[in-house]
Amino acid sequence: MGQPPVGLPDHAGYPVGLRIVDAHLAVLGLTAAESTAVPAEVVLANAGLPAAR
Repeated sequence: MGQPPVGLPDHAGYPVGLRIVDAHLAVLGLTAAESTAVPAEVVLANAGLPAAR
């Protein structure tokens, strides 16, 4: 993609994103489809991560 390498494998974000979503779903007890309208800040907070500023 024209960016300098950072030492991570290609597509490393997919498993990270999955862990975030799985943690969020476990907190709320919702399905992924039910969570589509939940703001990103709430998803990150439910996963124990700070929201980006």
